[in-house]
Amino acid sequence: MTDSKRARRPKREPTSATVRAALACVPASIDREAWVRVAMSIKSFFGADGFDLFDTWSREAESYSRRDALAAWKGLKEGGGVGVGTLFRLAKSYGFDLAAQYRAEEEAEAGGAAPRAQGPSPEERERIERERRERDELARRERELAQAEAASRARARWEAAATDGQSAYLVHKGVGAHGCRFEPGGALLVPMFDPDGALWNVQAIDRRGDKLFQAGARVKGTSYWIGDPAGRADLMLCEGFATGATLHEATGFPVLVAFNAGNLVEVARAMLGRFVGPRWIVAADDDRGTEAKSGRNPGREAAQQAAKMLGAVVLVPEGLPEGGTDFNDLAQARGLSAVADQVARLDTPAAGPATEPQAPPSAPPKGKRKGKGGGGRGGPPGGAAGDDAGGADPFIVTEDGVFYVSRDPGGAWVQRKICAQVEVLAETRNPEGFGWGKLLRLTNRDGERREWVLPAELFAGDGVELRKTLAGLGLWITPITGLRARLVEYFETRQVPERVRTVNTTGWVGGVFVLPGETIGEGAERVVYHAPGDQGLRLEQRGTLAGWRREVARRAERNSRLLFAVALAFAAPLLALSGERNGGFHYRGTSQDGKTTALTMAASVFSAPAYVRKWRATDNAVEGVAALHSDLPLLLDELHQAPARLVGDMAYLFAEGQGKARGERTGGVRSILRWRTLFLSTGETGLAEYMATADVRATAGQEMRFAEITAAPEGGFGVFEHLHGEPTGEAFALRLREAVATEYGTAGRAWLEWLVSHHEQAGAEVPRRILEVSGEWVPPGAVGQVASVARRFALVGVAGELATRAGITGWPKGAALAAARRCFDAWIEVRGGAGRSEERELLRRLRAFLQANEHRFEWWERAHDDRSPKTLNRAGFRKRYFNGQAIESDSDAHRHFGEHAPSADAARDLTMDFFCFLEVMRAEVFRDTDLRFAHRTLIERGVLKTEKNGSTLRPYRRERLPGGDKASLTSVYVVTAEGRARLDEALEGMGG
Repeated sequence: MTDSKRARRPKREPTSATVRAALACVPASIDREAWVRVAMSIKSFFGADGFDLFDTWSREAESYSRRDALAAWKGLKEGGGVGVGTLFRLAKSYGFDLAAQYRAEEEAEAGGAAPRAQGPSPEERERIERERRERDELARRERELAQAEAASRARARWEAAATDGQSAYLVHKGVGAHGCRFEPGGALLVPMFDPDGALWNVQAIDRRGDKLFQAGARVKGTSYWIGDPAGRADLMLCEGFATGATLHEATGFPVLVAFNAGNLVEVARAMLGRFVGPRWIVAADDDRGTEAKSGRNPGREAAQQAAKMLGAVVLVPEGLPEGGTDFNDLAQARGLSAVADQVARLDTPAAGPATEPQAPPSAPPKGKRKGKGGGGRGGPPGGAAGDDAGGADPFIVTEDGVFYVSRDPGGAWVQRKICAQVEVLAETRNPEGFGWGKLLRLTNRDGERREWVLPAELFAGDGVELRKTLAGLGLWITPITGLRARLVEYFETRQVPERVRTVNTTGWVGGVFVLPGETIGEGAERVVYHAPGDQGLRLEQRGTLAGWRREVARRAERNSRLLFAVALAFAAPLLALSGERNGGFHYRGTSQDGKTTALTMAASVFSAPAYVRKWRATDNAVEGVAALHSDLPLLLDELHQAPARLVGDMAYLFAEGQGKARGERTGGVRSILRWRTLFLSTGETGLAEYMATADVRATAGQEMRFAEITAAPEGGFGVFEHLHGEPTGEAFALRLREAVATEYGTAGRAWLEWLVSHHEQAGAEVPRRILEVSGEWVPPGAVGQVASVARRFALVGVAGELATRAGITGWPKGAALAAARRCFDAWIEVRGGAGRSEERELLRRLRAFLQANEHRFEWWERAHDDRSPKTLNRAGFRKRYFNGQAIESDSDAHRHFGEHAPSADAARDLTMDFFCFLEVMRAEVFRDTDLRFAHRTLIERGVLKTEKNGSTLRPYRRERLPGGDKASLTSVYVVTAEGRARLDEALEGMGG
């Protein structure tokens, strides 16, 4: 061994000078993938401090964008698997010599000078780059020739295969062939196409499941569709054929098979621009076994990369069996339903057509350029320019869309479409000065133009939420990743002087009336409706006002429940002007009695029959639904379809007028939703009765806000009282259904326009008339609760009269007030009088308790008798009196009645008192009732036998009960026979 080999030079570590020297050899105009790998190399060596070096080097490229450089840098992780050696290897292909660089650094260190940066001259760099391109081009041609020859063999093999056959692999996997073919020997042949439909390869799967591609044939970017993707709203991408077949059979979605994890991203890239509109779902293989060994999960990683490229959702199989990795394994273990259920839990797919071709990048936009909020300030061509135009606006807006203008690599100006036409009309903010955004006017895929408020918070981040929102509105957006990123820039750079206020509820704002998509009237500042999500309010019109008056309003005449329902629709916009509180009404009656018909007639004032909502579709969105119907009628059908435990809270919330305070991610409080609501509900039972089925007790406040009316007047045909010439109630209902299906929406529009123009007049008249009318209706001695609800009924009647005076209904004068009065009287009857409802409910509960639980009160005289049966769940004692003398023992009973039960004559002289334990009475009778109110009511009514406590009366007595300590006293409520008689008397006076 030579001395030189013994004294081997110690390995030298690269320095910052080494990295900078290597970087100087690499042109910044390299392809993007190599450019990103350079960034990863720099970040692995310098950490976050390396960005300035990377950015300075990147500026040498003509296509440089600081935004892109910063985005790429932020997306990298330190220690992400690419080290500085990657940069050295890349630089070597451009003439960099690492050993020579090390020698230069050592010499410089020995001489105390900084090392001279290594790098080829410009001429040498150009020569190296030219030779590299020539080598790459030659290799590409040779590869394509070999792949073409292999593809020819694959096509011959495919054409020779049978369309019908048997495959042990398919049997084992439990899936169909889905267009695959069969070779002799049982191998399954899966074709592999490029995006244009050319066959490049085949995958053969033998009976053992081994998979082989055609030797030398192309794999990169090839795929196979299971199911036709044309026009579909959901498309899926996965690795293997069996996985794809399983997903297709479970969901019916078209599935694109990429064959392996390495090809997943390439197939995703090939799909860019092919489909715009559908939701992509990337189904990952969960390579848990590989992850346990190496720390990496190739299936998940590839799926995440593919999904990022497509803007897709990643779906990872849940509940896999031991050793399972994909959705086929899941289906074999748990069935196809498990796969379908997991896919179904994903978000609702975006609406709209599934395909739209990308406009050619070089195609000049047709039509005139839009200036306001959409164009720029001059520059090439059309006055716009990209990053290299010194700050000129790079966007052009025409009827054909929004275009980004920049130079191509050859220096020519090109216009590339980023989305369909969308203009920025104004800056928006809420009444408190927060919640900023932009008011847009856009054109959807149907060619319809609409306005929409876009929250400024969507501009933050990577723009995915922004694109999802706009896509949901039907706006076409380019599938090209680089161009899509320009969308945020477009919106952020639009500067418009106009300002607009946004509100999150419908209804009155000053003297204007706000609706989704429209504001009726003009104020000092424009106001538009904007709320997160869309609860589905549609104010549609069909027919004419004269037609509605003739076909709908006229048939409501002489039908109190129908006319009241229609008048309620007119009353909703008057709630704000009246000063009355929120509340509603409930038509209670049997099935098929016409209640829903009454609701559709009310709906016809403002929209089609679909305006009516189901209770069951409202329980999870109460606040949003209420806010969407502020100052508009809220019509709710089928009470019993909503959860009984929730309906009381729902009714209370509708009437409460505001939602809950909710926190922001920043720690603040969101703007609380507030609304004014007048609602009409229907059901086969009342609120209290229905809540009781869930063991929930309705409060008096809930019942006051939910005024129940018998739907069918006595002597009528269900809700109908006059059939207007029709032979039966069914025929009349059919005629009404036909009428509201063809005449709707015109009356409500005319009513709102009339109210806007007569706002001050109506605001002065309506409260005065309500007080006058309700004062005439309320019975003498009625409690305040009745007067409050009477004003709500009067509001409906006054609204109907005002709409008649405005020339909208065509009803005779006084018809609306008469209908409202009939319904008010029906409510009084259902309620059981005009007394206090809490008092009546308390007395009812006490009487029902005593009647139903007499067996739980032990006989006083038998308490000492060991032979007497034990009283279960004892509530207290009951003591008999004969001619006023207490029977306290068996000997007392024997003295009065002998060995036999009391005779009929003796029984007439018997009375009985109940001694009830305090805790039982309070838990079962006074539950959900203020205890002081209960005591005061029962004392005033003479129901309880009281006891003096100084200067006051105690509602319970201290008694020495049988079977206990003779020296001790127990507090009990005592209800005597006289007290029960007064209880019955009081209830009879209240209507029972």
